[in-house]
Amino acid sequence: MNITKLFQLWLIITTISLGIIIVPCVFAAAPSVSNITVTDVTPTAFSVVWGSNQPGSTCTLNVFTDEAGTTPAGATVTSEIVTRPEAGNRGIMKVRVTGVQPTTTYYYQTSTTSGVDTTLYPAAAPFPSVRTETETQFVSNDTLVVKVFEADDSTPVLANGAILIATVTGASYPVSGWAGDGVPAGYAGVDLNNLYSSASRKSLELAGGENIEFLAFGGANGSNSCATTVPAETGGMQLVNCDIALPVELSIFSAVVEDSHIILKWRTESEINNLGFDVYRSENPDGKFVKVNPAYIKGAGTDSTPHDYQFVDESAAVGKTYYYYLETISFSGERERSHIIKVIVDISGKVKVTGLMQPTTFALLQNFPNPFNPETWIPFRLANDADVTIRIFDIRGQEIRAIYLGQKPAGDYDTKGKAVLWDGRDSYGQEVSSGIYFYNLTAGNFSATKKLTIIK
Repeated sequence: MNITKLFQLWLIITTISLGIIIVPCVFAAAPSVSNITVTDVTPTAFSVVWGSNQPGSTCTLNVFTDEAGTTPAGATVTSEIVTRPEAGNRGIMKVRVTGVQPTTTYYYQTSTTSGVDTTLYPAAAPFPSVRTETETQFVSNDTLVVKVFEADDSTPVLANGAILIATVTGASYPVSGWAGDGVPAGYAGVDLNNLYSSASRKSLELAGGENIEFLAFGGANGSNSCATTVPAETGGMQLVNCDIALPVELSIFSAVVEDSHIILKWRTESEINNLGFDVYRSENPDGKFVKVNPAYIKGAGTDSTPHDYQFVDESAAVGKTYYYYLETISFSGERERSHIIKVIVDISGKVKVTGLMQPTTFALLQNFPNPFNPETWIPFRLANDADVTIRIFDIRGQEIRAIYLGQKPAGDYDTKGKAVLWDGRDSYGQEVSSGIYFYNLTAGNFSATKKLTIIK
């Protein structure tokens, strides 16, 4: 045995005899906390979700009955790692709080631990709050009133094109509510599931002869609403349709000049799921358009009343010609462009605005509503005059319907008055079954395909 090996052996024996344990040190910053969201609120429970950026993170929640955080709520807290953080990536922490009281305000503080470091957020009072739902009320012998769901525009789109808004439990009657991605406000559905035999799948189990009344509200203060009554014996999906406008209905888009600056002005007649707007500008209608607003211009969300907006383009110069278009942004991240306007500003500051209504590209847009029953509209845009055909295919790729439109002039076909209506029937006039279908637009040399869903 050489000297080096003897030294290594002596070092190991010495450290063991002295009770010294050598542990590698890992230096990492304290975990960060972001995007705190309250979800799944019921009369007796709620969840808090947030992001963390440190591998190996664990989480919990401090729950109080007062804003100062001096009185613990005594609730049951269950932690879950939805996605575990890895180096350089952000994970999702989720805590479920149960055993709380209905119609009560609670305050909470997130706690995220990675290694020896713990991050409390907020670090000190006042703490954010959440109010639990009102307990189910029986207002007469045979009437059960329960708040089913309230739309949350930040929820992700599911694989089938639907948005799961919430699952709220009132007493022993859980009900699932959903709304289609990009459909008009008030167009929603409820998953009754009252005929499933498995106890885990029952949502509403009513005696024969009873009815379920489902109300859908949309727009400002429920300005668009509708209702349907479903027999208790009927299970599956029930669709309710409040027929109103497209996601953003733009009625005015123009420009003026003040203090040598171009001011763009526009009006919407109604908005649905509208996060906001971006403004794009170019000096050539066929050239590259550049976003000129530093941050998106906040929209009205969902509202059926008119709203006026403006944006000052301080970087534009007089004596030049510019082309502008607006891009609407939905809460789910989808974007739609407006038509282009041409703004000519002479040296004296006089402005001339010309609307270029003709699209610069061909496009097949998402059908609305989607999912649907029994009919839907298929919008599209034509950059040039073209011979247009819409074809519907089933999931196996078999053509079930062809809608020939003939020669159509260039323009936007994105309103109910111009878009193609499909009544959910095949070429023989028979209603097609529920499921996923594909629709294809052929316009000259342009072809595009998108997916739609029928739910009955």
